[in-house]
Amino acid sequence: MKEIKVVTYKARGGRDYKVASLQIIFNLELPMIEKATLQEMSNLYEREAKKIVSAMINCLPGGLFDAILLEFFSEKKSLLAVPFIEPKKE
Repeated sequence: MKEIKVVTYKARGGRDYKVASLQIIFNLELPMIEKATLQEMSNLYEREAKKIVSAMINCLPGGLFDAILLEFFSEKKSLLAVPFIEPKKE
């Protein structure tokens, strides 16, 4: 397994709260797409995205999170053109 480690800044805690460190590990293989419907894959991606975003929002400084969003949009513009819905059957 190839391992890429990125060390970056986390948000500062306050006197009344601490911000935990965050480590995200991507190590599960994607289920076979041929056997899943577009809706099932869309639901899977949505659940996984919510987990990642929630963890990042609770750990990263707001400005860093915003910069990551901009970088995602810049690098993956084509993702916005992919429909994750079933085509209507006539």
